[in-house]
Amino acid sequence: MKREAYIQSSTRVRVLESKLLKREQFDRMIDAKDIDEVYRVLNETVYGPAFNKLERAEDYEQALKQETYRLYEEMKGLSPDPDIVNFAALKYDAHNLKVLFKDHIMGKNSDDLLIHAGQIDIAQILEKAEEGDRRGIDEYYDNIASDIMYMFLDTTDPQYVELIVDLHFYETMLKTAKKIGSEKFIRYATDYIDFNNVKTLFRMKKQGKDVNFIQQALVEGGSFSVNELSALYHESVEAIVSKLKMKNIGPALVKAFRAYEDTGRLSEFEKAMDDYQLNFMKDTKLVSYGPEVLFSYILAKETEIKNLRIIIVSKLNKLSPEFIRERLRDIYV
Repeated sequence: MKREAYIQSSTRVRVLESKLLKREQFDRMIDAKDIDEVYRVLNETVYGPAFNKLERAEDYEQALKQETYRLYEEMKGLSPDPDIVNFAALKYDAHNLKVLFKDHIMGKNSDDLLIHAGQIDIAQILEKAEEGDRRGIDEYYDNIASDIMYMFLDTTDPQYVELIVDLHFYETMLKTAKKIGSEKFIRYATDYIDFNNVKTLFRMKKQGKDVNFIQQALVEGGSFSVNELSALYHESVEAIVSKLKMKNIGPALVKAFRAYEDTGRLSEFEKAMDDYQLNFMKDTKLVSYGPEVLFSYILAKETEIKNLRIIIVSKLNKLSPEFIRERLRDIYV
């Protein structure tokens, strides 16, 4: 990794960072009397062109997807190393593959759920699937397809699609981080795996799954092993958190657990993970140039879009400002 190669792109990203929404703008939207007032605030920002095109307020997802696509196209053009953008985009590939495979299994069409910000050429996959020809298909996709086909010799449970895609996703995420060669990226990937393993453990406990299923659902690559985590299955949630609180994600995990105790929502772990990861990358503001600058901006922008989605959905459903503030993620600026 030649850090000097990022001088020009990092300078450009600093300009883009100045256009991220400020807390005052979020407060105005949260306290807005209705969705029209929210959109008036957005019209004063970089989101204005996308939201001005909407025929109905309920079509907000079109505008948010457009901003996501614009973000990735811009970052692809700026990054000297495609792996930086690929690292961030892997989650969209995983999401799209889950949609495609579940559609195939259940005979559905959920193309509207696809997010075309990943690296896998979805159009090519659909075309090849129609032809029954897997030649020239993306290797990442092909490996997952092979595993899913093998799995369906034993079971037709679509839940296993999630497990197989996630296993490949985390493995590829960690491998890409190591290829980039930055300890920051490796730590980010490791913490990401830890958070999702803990969330999976809690979800499986809630569903009453057996230990064998849990061992298949957890993935290696985090700071604790699958065996270490699965051994905690019969412990209380509080005991699990107590034993894991010394890990890197410990403080955020304790915070998520306290919120989970109050609400019973596993989404509290997702919020804690989002806040932890954004805060972990915030010290990149002190870095003059490097791949971390580009990745941190992508993360900041995606968090911003996620917050806008929370605000808009809440306003459309006439939910209170207090409800919105409880669910909003931290912001980068």
